[in-house]
Amino acid sequence: MSVVLALVLVTCSTDPNPDGPRVEAAGESLIGELVDEASGLSVFRGIPYAAPPVGSLRWRPPVRHAPRQGLQDATRFPPACPQLQSNPDWYRKVAEGFGRLPDVVPDLERVSEDCLYLNVWSPAPDSGELRPVMVWIHGGGNADGYAHEPNYLGHNLARRGVVVVSIQYRLGPLGFLAHPALSAESERGVSGNYGILDQIAALRWVGRNIEAFGGDPRRITAFGESAGAADIGTLIASPLGRGLFQRAIVQSGGYQLNSTRTLRDEEALGFQIMAALGVEDSPTALRSLRARPWREVVEAASQALADHYWDSVIDGWLLPKPAASIFAAGGQNEVDLLIGSNQNEWFMYISDPATEAGLQASLDENVLKQDHPEALSLLEATAPSGLEARLDRLTGSADFHCPSLAMARAMRRLTDRVFVYRFSRV
Repeated sequence: MSVVLALVLVTCSTDPNPDGPRVEAAGESLIGELVDEASGLSVFRGIPYAAPPVGSLRWRPPVRHAPRQGLQDATRFPPACPQLQSNPDWYRKVAEGFGRLPDVVPDLERVSEDCLYLNVWSPAPDSGELRPVMVWIHGGGNADGYAHEPNYLGHNLARRGVVVVSIQYRLGPLGFLAHPALSAESERGVSGNYGILDQIAALRWVGRNIEAFGGDPRRITAFGESAGAADIGTLIASPLGRGLFQRAIVQSGGYQLNSTRTLRDEEALGFQIMAALGVEDSPTALRSLRARPWREVVEAASQALADHYWDSVIDGWLLPKPAASIFAAGGQNEVDLLIGSNQNEWFMYISDPATEAGLQASLDENVLKQDHPEALSLLEATAPSGLEARLDRLTGSADFHCPSLAMARAMRRLTDRVFVYRFSRV
């Protein structure tokens, strides 16, 4: 088995090829690249779906992109949203697992705050046939990743007859920071959740424009993995997600049901980041924060909140109440659902060695105190044996498997088009 790990960014001339496939979308003339002349498979890269979230637009909901005049080159992938090097570091661990040297994976170099773009792969944009649409939302803990990672390129999937879209969204503190001053300037009185609002803006763009690429706006599937999957679960729960897609594929998500994080909780963390940046709490604090280079903000957050997981918060608008409560009450949006998890999720995400203390900590976090003896007995009675296997089963069940089943059962009360998978092939 081989794994393609080289993070190669496709670069092309800044002058659009007049012979490339052309699409009129969102008031713009886009020229892409013909991938397969025989079939007409084409790709359009780096299409803006929102205005650059820079300057005064940092930490605000996305603003609609103003159409550009003239032919626009859509042959170059966009830069990744601001992040550190956790993404290539993760790939390096994968490379080592397959016996490769870690230097096979270079650092991520093209990074910019101007990053709200999407990419479209279409089997034949001018065939006149409308095809199903699949919109990929990448994972990475809502802190890392980008839409055109080597294993996220959509041409092979598009060859199966679907229009594939991959989107980017703001990450980490630039995508999820909450602060009382940010809430005060918002007409809704909320802050944070900007990365989820970006996803909503991208899905709305797809709904309005995908027909120009040969896609059917009435057959949109949102699919994602890990944080991308959890975010899709949030969109299913959110009233703002209604009507954005008709189907969802949630891969190793579900854990968003465990979150009870409120806006006030996140606002308190905003003060910690502000202090780490040396910004005093004053009427000019937001101006100072918005003037800081993105790298300073991301690095300060990684130091001040090293163990923090950036996620959607219960703000009364995007999420009126905890997602688990919304699903339990049947208040989620009705969509066809395919959801599932992997057998060894813990091994993929945890690099620390398994310890009895770690197992005990997972029990304390996920199991009621009076149920600890029964849980331990079940873990020990299930094959394979060993500390690592027990910790993997417990953590994987608590974070992925059981929440995914809870989502499936809740959706089953609304529709019979619910499917659950469990991937266990070694």
